[in-house]
Amino acid sequence: MKIIVSLFLMSLSLYAMSFNDIKIQAAAEKKLILVELVMESCSYCEKMEKFVLSKEDVKSIITKNYMLLKLDIRKDEIPEFLTSRITPTFYIVTPDNVILHEMIGAPSKSEFIALLERFGATKWKSFSTYS
Repeated sequence: MKIIVSLFLMSLSLYAMSFNDIKIQAAAEKKLILVELVMESCSYCEKMEKFVLSKEDVKSIITKNYMLLKLDIRKDEIPEFLTSRITPTFYIVTPDNVILHEMIGAPSKSEFIALLERFGATKWKSFSTYS
């Protein structure tokens, strides 16, 4: 029971963390940031959660290479440089605020995995190189 409660609290912390908190943690762990912009009652956001993001192989890739941050465009503070307000939108960002990729919409699981692997496979030695 303690494990379930701990996992639940950890998942809540993703929503409670700010973009700046995630940047610090991502830089320390040498990971990229995967920002997911969502909105309540967004059918494509729900589709992504159900058919893509909840799948173990996708979760594994994200955990290994990224810090995931979900932001609700109506409730959360969105960093100014993330300009899309279409949901879902996914950004792959360095801890230096460099957008490496922006994906608007709900790709298939295979398309999303290919995107994650394309950027996640690269060893980012110095994030400032890309700014």
